[in-house]
Amino acid sequence: MANRQIRVLLVGQPNVGKSTLFNVLSRARTRVSNWPGTTVEIKRAQIMHRSYLIELVDLPGTYSLTPTSTEERVARMAIMSERADVLLVLVDSTTLERSLLLAIEVLEMCSRTIIALTKYDLLHKHGLHINISGLEKKLRVPVVPISAYTGEGIQQLLDTIIEVSTHKTWSEGLRIDYGNVEKFINKIEHILNEAGIHIGNVCNRWVAIKMLEGDNEIIEIVKELSSREIFEKILNVLSEAEREIGKNIDLLIVDARRRFVKQLIQECLVEVKIRHSPIIEKFDRIFMHPVYGTLLSMLLLTFTIFAAFMINVGFPLNIILELAGYGNIASMLEEYSLSGLLDKAFGYVADVVYAKLSSYSIPLAELVAHGIIDSVGAVLSFLPLILVVSILLAIIEDSGLGARMAVALHGLFSRLGLSGRAVYPTVVALGCNVPAVLATRIAISAEERVPLALAVTFIPCQARFVVLMFIAAALAPADPVSKTIVVLVTLIVASSLYSVTAKAFSKLTKVESTELVLEIPPLHSPNLRVVWWISWDIVKHFLVRAGTTILVSSIILWLLLHFGPSGYVSDITKSCASIMGHLVAPFVTYLFDIPKDVAWRLGLALMYGLVAKENIVATLASTGATLQKLSLGQALAIAILTTTYVPCLPTMLVLWKELRNGKLVLMHVLYMCALATISAAVVYRIVSMLLIAVR
Repeated sequence: MANRQIRVLLVGQPNVGKSTLFNVLSRARTRVSNWPGTTVEIKRAQIMHRSYLIELVDLPGTYSLTPTSTEERVARMAIMSERADVLLVLVDSTTLERSLLLAIEVLEMCSRTIIALTKYDLLHKHGLHINISGLEKKLRVPVVPISAYTGEGIQQLLDTIIEVSTHKTWSEGLRIDYGNVEKFINKIEHILNEAGIHIGNVCNRWVAIKMLEGDNEIIEIVKELSSREIFEKILNVLSEAEREIGKNIDLLIVDARRRFVKQLIQECLVEVKIRHSPIIEKFDRIFMHPVYGTLLSMLLLTFTIFAAFMINVGFPLNIILELAGYGNIASMLEEYSLSGLLDKAFGYVADVVYAKLSSYSIPLAELVAHGIIDSVGAVLSFLPLILVVSILLAIIEDSGLGARMAVALHGLFSRLGLSGRAVYPTVVALGCNVPAVLATRIAISAEERVPLALAVTFIPCQARFVVLMFIAAALAPADPVSKTIVVLVTLIVASSLYSVTAKAFSKLTKVESTELVLEIPPLHSPNLRVVWWISWDIVKHFLVRAGTTILVSSIILWLLLHFGPSGYVSDITKSCASIMGHLVAPFVTYLFDIPKDVAWRLGLALMYGLVAKENIVATLASTGATLQKLSLGQALAIAILTTTYVPCLPTMLVLWKELRNGKLVLMHVLYMCALATISAAVVYRIVSMLLIAVR
């Protein structure tokens, strides 16, 4: 049974793919009627999505909201008079500048609008790249890339329709600066608002603009709704505008819109020249090969991860140098790596701040210097790692290699019950699990999306890589081989859990094997602007968390560490944090034979890591956990547990929002915790027995 009905008007210029999308969504369940008083046909269809009954109204194609034909007049009247919850404006992504003009006009009418970028699967083929988040920021409405051919973005579009329809009021539309015309727009808008005159669903600013453009139909409608005195005031403003500006006000308004669109295109669209050569074509054939392509794809992902580590923390070059007998150089490489230098910088700032504040208040100095700066600094010192990985992943996506990896790995993923499309969310998960869950919208079917969304939560994101590197350095014995084992074994276990989860849930949801339909873009050199757009989305998410979630968490953690049942304490073993950590300590001690003094600190870190994985590093650093004496088996167990036991809280919230199944998400959390614990315990026992046997 439907919760409520949502009416959506489909608006677009001719040949933007509006009718194709309508047919894909409606699946031929269409009824046709004529607009009253005309012979113009209006198509209507009803579909169900998430218990919502969505009524689609396919309006005639129109080039602008200044009608020159009966079809265009009907389209505008429908937008103005039909009770609509959402206006869905279709924009051809391959001819963005031309088809955006109509969208701009609609956005000036009202803001409860969604922009759907059609033919998105053809974008890279034309060497075009669009900054989606940039468009959304400029237009202040959701922008959803879709392809009726491949099905990409269709589920996201329906979800967005439901989200936008929950807003109860029509807010002010897009505002374009019309220069000298602005004061006259404001005057007419003020008169209309004061008189309480409204035309259907549209905002009065748009009405004022159309009147200044000389739109006789709008002028007549306002005349019918106004008293004689009010209408004369409006006519006086129109006369004043004509005297001051001239008779070509409509041309000035159109030119302003075109300038706005051109500026939008300059900022949000990049066109790359596609060049073909025999070498590229040969490489293309090799990369698309089911065997060679799979090997190349796996090597490329491995190189991406280790290249980022080497640039930021020196790993695995420092290991190689240590094995070669150059321990001093390896230590210098770690100390003066990008992350090492940032760590030093935050340490210096913390010391300076502590010295300044300690003369006023020791607790305040401790809170700011060691509670906030040290904790946030421990996390932000890995910012270069996240930036480099994000850039490398963006290069893979922008160059066209990502689509080829999807084709090459389709056979491998099909054994897990997924399609080659799973490559993109999986690769994105290396940067952050939140956009990875969102990226599962590109799944071929809704049935495939569930196991894919659940499986990607096992992929170590950058935050979990930070924790893994911290543990490899702090927990593992000093020799480089042990550090390497900790990293590699943890990654292998995480990949195995991803595979097991994908396969198991594919069986449960009965995912049918589907032929991969994917547009392969030409190979080309990555564009710096496009690479920055893609990578900045991931980095921005991390910085927002560092500036909000992690900052707040660090303050709360400091308070928990320095306050107990009796008030302020200098000994953290008597703090509230210690009490919380001791709740988990028996579990850690029993499974991994870890001393109680270390176990409660790890327990607290595990609890705090539920909010954000970076908190594990901050907690271990704040509690002064002495972890160096733990064995290789214990190091591995803790690394596996902290990397796979559950993703951060934002990821789980996004998972719940996307799958709309609270019970499934809760069961998945318990499933992850159980699987991570069993895996960590098994690896610990195996490694411990092997070490005893070797001795």
